[in-house]
Amino acid sequence: INRAAGLAEAELKRKEQRLELAVPQNVLFEMDEVLVLRLLNNLLANAIDATKNRATICVSLEVNPASFNRPGILITVADQGDTTFISLREKPPAKQGGHGLGLRICREIVEQHAGEFQFERRSPTGATVRVFLPQRAKAS
Repeated sequence: INRAAGLAEAELKRKEQRLELAVPQNVLFEMDEVLVLRLLNNLLANAIDATKNRATICVSLEVNPASFNRPGILITVADQGDTTFISLREKPPAKQGGHGLGLRICREIVEQHAGEFQFERRSPTGATVRVFLPQRAKAS
């Protein structure tokens, strides 16, 4: 998460946005690092694009969240944007200048990790995206 936040720093600065991170230190988790970094980059890019200037985007990580009945990590990205997240069964609308592929790529990455992807709209503006990635089974 810290690496993705660093990559988003220039765009956050340009829009005068603030990124709040609530990430425990020294969390070790087996995953496809390249794919999960792409997932995080896409989620942050969507939140930055949807959020007005001078707003805050919150990113958190929880280990073995009680809301899931298996070990893993829960990544939450909450923005204050004018976004209207839609069901992942539908094609995401293309942003101006974009192709609408960011969320579809996120879904595919989560599915490759046998995880879960949840969206929640907040009123009056903003959305929360939750990504649960289960702990991989150890080979015997």
